[in-house]
Amino acid sequence: MRLRFGQIPTIAMAAAAAFASLIGAGATVAAATAAPSFKQDVLPILNQHCIQCHSEGHIGFQSIGLDLTTFQGVMNGSQHGRAVIPMRPQMSPLVKVLDWSKGTYPHMPANQHQLDKKEVDTISAWIAAGAKDD
Repeated sequence: MRLRFGQIPTIAMAAAAAFASLIGAGATVAAATAAPSFKQDVLPILNQHCIQCHSEGHIGFQSIGLDLTTFQGVMNGSQHGRAVIPMRPQMSPLVKVLDWSKGTYPHMPANQHQLDKKEVDTISAWIAAGAKDD
């Protein structure tokens, strides 16, 4: 196929429009898969299910030193080591104790019902995205 000089701008504009639509679609996908926020998504889960024991003055804090009331507390972990390994949820002890389908760790929250899969998935996604503070 032989192009005429006058057709080149038309082809270039069509290519630019196609590229722009791809960028726009990518932005929509990126927005739909944004990493969970520690303060907006993860901390409310911890507040609802974990801080009854894992906050200052309570058994989980007194026995192993794990404070789940703040980002810094979560990242400090406990006397046993890190609770969260950024970008590695499958290796993070926090996920292992919350995911009751894994049988090798004690199940948390103790003496309560397990977290919903969506809640565990939210914490896992936050860790997978780098476990950032916001």
